[in-house]
Amino acid sequence: MAGALSWKDTGLKGDRYRPSWWKLHRVPVFNAAVQDGGRLDSAHRLHLLAIGRAQQGGHAHFAPGEIGGLIRKANTSTGELEPSPDRNVKRWITKLVDAGLLGEPSTPGCLVLPFRMIDSNIRISPHPCPVHGHNLSWTDDGWMDPEAMWDDAREELQRMIDSMRLRGVPDEAWKNTQPFHGL
Repeated sequence: MAGALSWKDTGLKGDRYRPSWWKLHRVPVFNAAVQDGGRLDSAHRLHLLAIGRAQQGGHAHFAPGEIGGLIRKANTSTGELEPSPDRNVKRWITKLVDAGLLGEPSTPGCLVLPFRMIDSNIRISPHPCPVHGHNLSWTDDGWMDPEAMWDDAREELQRMIDSMRLRGVPDEAWKNTQPFHGL
């Protein structure tokens, strides 16, 4: 398709943009959004871009004006593809937030996928988001609280231990295995 962009045109290189924790083939999703040719609604394409670019924690970073350049529109008089204006990008973000497909803190610089949409046990990225200044995931209750996350993990471990003890599993059978080593 003439004038189409691909994943390689974004300048993203290396495995850090295609982490193994993600359970989706992100490059084809990203390419589907960019090379759509007008078949999909622009907000849908924006959501695909977020999925294709999201890092651990659900943050998908974009340079200023990059989204408009990736989701281009045909000029009605010339037929040439032109970048979508920022006002359209902001409107699509609002539409996706209202639909629950993006988190409320999403901006044209960082689209945030809600944690409930990510099939991962990794809730915090090793790299802070340059837009939001942290590496937390977005939940229906707001930014994920790391302390609460560890409290939840400790409670789950305790439930597992209690369950094994109720079933009569001796401590020696599980105490030195992961995730119980050192308890």
